[in-house]
Amino acid sequence: MTAEKIENNELLYKIDLLSKEHNECNQNLFYQAFKKSKLLLPVILKEENSINIIKISDERGNDYLPVFTDLENLSLYEDIGDAQVVVFTLTDFIQIINADSNIKGIAINPFSNNFIVQRKNIRFLEEEMLNIKSGEQLSIGLPENVPRLLENNLITYFEKNQKINSAYLLQIVRRQRDKSLLLVVDFNGGEGEFQRTVRELEMSITTEDIFEVISLDTDFSKEITEGKTPIYNKQ
Repeated sequence: MTAEKIENNELLYKIDLLSKEHNECNQNLFYQAFKKSKLLLPVILKEENSINIIKISDERGNDYLPVFTDLENLSLYEDIGDAQVVVFTLTDFIQIINADSNIKGIAINPFSNNFIVQRKNIRFLEEEMLNIKSGEQLSIGLPENVPRLLENNLITYFEKNQKINSAYLLQIVRRQRDKSLLLVVDFNGGEGEFQRTVRELEMSITTEDIFEVISLDTDFSKEITEGKTPIYNKQ
């Protein structure tokens, strides 16, 4: 079993949102969290470092990959037997599904949330990732107009949260038409605290804008904010 500690609080939160209200906004928020998540997948290790993928079937006989957000949910899998657990990402799941046409999708926490991501949705994410890598379908810059209510809500929250040093509000345009807002936050705290901050921010937003929050501590974040004026700087 992997010794790496895996937690997916953000993904679980987005699953809960989407399960309660299935709409395009919540679906996009789930996709954003899913694409950057690390998940646990039980496998049978064979010789020469090859593996057999474990599948589960629904009542109609459709096969799914059982994946888990954390060890607590993994422990609910009573028939795991001698399987080992590996950490997989969306890229790994895409490769597995492309290699086995019988797999209908993945089941996230099948013994608790039982949240199904269908094969067609994973293929959609694969296409989106390929488009982003090509550099042809994605642009990031400053939004033309920031709703006053959104800006006021954000700044009010920033002023209360002493762990936020600064924040940049950007706009992502996909396929030259699909727009969403991206908040890049310079955060002084751990991963757990950051995820709580993300949830609090999403709760404080009262507009219907599609919204994603990421940390400034990655090379990607630093690159897209270079030369841009932050929407907030701690005084």
